Amino acid sequence: MSDPPPNPQDRSAGTPPRRLLLDCTRTALHGGRTGVQRVVRSLLAELCGARFEPPTGRAGAGGSAVDPGIGGFDAVVPVAWDGRAWRKLSGRGAPTIDEVLPEQPRPWIQRLRRLGNLRNARRGDAALQRRTAAAQPPPSGGLTLSPAAERTLGLTLAWRRRVRLTAADTLLLLDAPWNSATLVPAAAAARREAGVRVGTLFHDVIPITHPATCSAGVPARFRRYLRESVAASDFLLTVSNATAQALRDLHARDPALLPSLPPVHSFPLATTLHLPDTGDEADGADDGLSPDTVGHARLREIMAGPPMCLAVGTIEPRKNHTTLLDAFERIWSEADAATDGTADAAPRLLIIGRVGWSEPDLMDRINRHPQRGRRLFVMHNLDDTGLRFAYRYAAALVAPALSEGFGLPLLEARAFRCPIVASDIPPHREAGGPHARLVPATDAAALAGAIRQTLSGIDPATDLDPVPTWRDSAHALLRACRDA
Repeated sequence: MSDPPPNPQDRSAGTPPRRLLLDCTRTALHGGRTGVQRVVRSLLAELCGARFEPPTGRAGAGGSAVDPGIGGFDAVVPVAWDGRAWRKLSGRGAPTIDEVLPEQPRPWIQRLRRLGNLRNARRGDAALQRRTAAAQPPPSGGLTLSPAAERTLGLTLAWRRRVRLTAADTLLLLDAPWNSATLVPAAAAARREAGVRVGTLFHDVIPITHPATCSAGVPARFRRYLRESVAASDFLLTVSNATAQALRDLHARDPALLPSLPPVHSFPLATTLHLPDTGDEADGADDGLSPDTVGHARLREIMAGPPMCLAVGTIEPRKNHTTLLDAFERIWSEADAATDGTADAAPRLLIIGRVGWSEPDLMDRINRHPQRGRRLFVMHNLDDTGLRFAYRYAAALVAPALSEGFGLPLLEARAFRCPIVASDIPPHREAGGPHARLVPATDAAALAGAIRQTLSGIDPATDLDPVPTWRDSAHALLRACRDA
């Protein structure tokens, strides 16, 4: 049995407080609404919610924060690295979490991105030119900052209070900081010089395990980050058992990359996209998501009609939209052959997600598809209310990803009793729960068959499969930091 956590009250006068410092640099600067950024914002809302005003539609912020004593800490402090120092993430007046961790990049980051895009265009980036010609949304890729660029962060964050590190602190790299040139070396220096305990959260190790699904340069950059961050850490956290095992396998298989491995602990993720609790959902009580109350006219229009399947996630190679389209084209072809065309009850597909990298050919296929606007729909910027509505009325979630760190859409679907058809990969076995129907990732025929079986009601999930809340997840994170 492990020892009980230390009592924060048992400190002698003058002893530095035991703080858990949560690095949120990447989200604070670059924004974003994909999986990692949703995890960072949601955990911060629970761990530090009392510091911020509650933004519309976000649970946790503005209320009572999780007791840091669960992990043996006196306080939890969100921080960012400005290229020179760690600074406490706060805001003027009474900020919301979405102001501190915005969904859009800081203005000067946007300027750097525009300059980078101009440089790529001048170098004859054919993919960028095709994307512009097709009037497609810009990619949601990250930006690697040089040390010189990072030093300018001091101007952006200068009004935020500098954090003086002590040996009583634990610094957790909560975000995805591998696009920073100096953050991991700074964490290593804090560990070496101030005695700070350092932990790193790995959301995935996909650039190592599935390099072909990443853009050029990312696997090499991630490999360097992995090696340096593990060497600088006293413990590692992961968002799934699958990622934890992948780290252990890498250590055993590639000792040159990971000559040593500190303790690794996983903790469960959660979702804010729950079906509202009316106490009478089974009887059709108003859950706030009826077509009459949700203000997304285009979404309401396309969700009405034959069964709609969802594919949720950034449009990028590892999400495997190619197999997804192949499977639905099989279904649509068979439906057309079986009817005279007078009644179309074939399932439809709504792809929800921003355009990522290296998918100009796929986007061209989608945009030119003969079923576009009839059976195939795409929405690039759907907010959480719209996403809740889509899950609420969808016939199934279809997720044929080649690789994942966890698979948040599967958890979201479970929270809405939405049936799941997904690729049979370890993270999906965790995230999908007992009722998910899993098939080989690249087998379009098997995927089409699983979709047909799911929509026909074979082995339906009749009970709500409980999913963790973000408060549960925050508790687990604190315990993992304590026990590691």
